[in-house]
Amino acid sequence: LFIARGVCDDKGGVACCLAALREAKKKKLALKRNVKMLVVCDEEVGGQEGVGLLVKREARRIESDFCVAIDGELDYVALACSGVIRGSITLKGRGGHAAYDFETPNLLHKAIAFAEELKQFKKSREETRSMIDAPKNPVSRKMFGRFNITICKAGTQFNVLPSEVNIGFDLRLVPEEKGRKTALEFRKYAARKAGKLGLKPKFDFIVTDGYYTTDGKFTGVVKRAAEKAVGRKLSLVSEFGGTDSRFISLLGIPSYTYGPGGKDKHGNTESISTSELRRTTNFIKGLFLEK
Repeated sequence: LFIARGVCDDKGGVACCLAALREAKKKKLALKRNVKMLVVCDEEVGGQEGVGLLVKREARRIESDFCVAIDGELDYVALACSGVIRGSITLKGRGGHAAYDFETPNLLHKAIAFAEELKQFKKSREETRSMIDAPKNPVSRKMFGRFNITICKAGTQFNVLPSEVNIGFDLRLVPEEKGRKTALEFRKYAARKAGKLGLKPKFDFIVTDGYYTTDGKFTGVVKRAAEKAVGRKLSLVSEFGGTDSRFISLLGIPSYTYGPGGKDKHGNTESISTSELRRTTNFIKGLFLEK
């Protein structure tokens, strides 16, 4: 068992790819495919400067029959993923001395009320459902939207009323959604709620759509290799997260996510077992050999 931050998300996937290539070369396997391996450093912060930039500037270099991101689980094969809208909302005010709050409104108190209003957007997100199945979860059999406030920054000193508050958020789209449309809806919602509190928000968003693959031929290739690696039947679903394969899909390339597994991703007890690493390595080798 390996325990470390990032050991499965995403260092485990890189290790499995390298191990599969090494074993294939060592055993002189007759590969059925040419293989391109992409390793980037910014998947967790949007992917725009990694695979996203390659798609924009060097698309011919990454042309392929299909793509698999080794950035998921072993219990299912993902042929879709969620899109992401992430960013910040900045609120500004006068600031002042906390002892004289009767002279200067407390911007942070208003921001807290505003954040409570923003939280209500989570309900409408969860009511947005996909036509694509979701991995096992307590909410819905179909993939659904999500919304969370993830950052709140304000204040410099105990006796100083803040002059600026920054609220960061993460909004997840279902695979079929168009991010720009949903971003506009959220912006209008947030601006309306802020206006009722006398606030003028400034928005800074990054929007990336999800995707879903309808190609039957390569879906079968990926599914068979995965099922052979774990020894059981697997369902086809959408990933809850937004993997870098969504950028590859923009080129019309059938894209998937599978492996390496692991537990407690992004936590301080993140871990992955040697058996999970071996199964993922076998899956990748299976892709090399599957017709």
